[in-house]
Amino acid sequence: RMEVLLGFGASILPNEELVFRSDEEANKIVTFERNSLPVSGSVIVERPVVSPLPTIVTRGPTKLSFCEDFHLDASGSYGAAGRALKYSYGILPNVPNDTTISGLLEELSRNSAPRLSLSKDYFAPGVEY
Repeated sequence: RMEVLLGFGASILPNEELVFRSDEEANKIVTFERNSLPVSGSVIVERPVVSPLPTIVTRGPTKLSFCEDFHLDASGSYGAAGRALKYSYGILPNVPNDTTISGLLEELSRNSAPRLSLSKDYFAPGVEY
């Protein structure tokens, strides 16, 4: 049994073929102890039985004063088995300026920005967002 762990930037996808070459120009894949013949042949890449989950780490305020802008930082998040994280944001409906704020958050989500800042001018005092 061989398990291949792909790191950041890997471009192979499930159901694609992974070919192990043992010819002269190939990097030889052998056991760690180097006591085996080079691997050759091919396999079809399968999805893991349990998909790895990212760990979400955010920094930001739980409450704002009337004169503070809102800043959220999710750049400490990690995981996803070497794949780049994609960030998306949203807002609960039926709050003041929800359409405007939603548009700003959609733009940040399109750019997959790990940090966001929103002006205090978008928020109404005494409202939970």
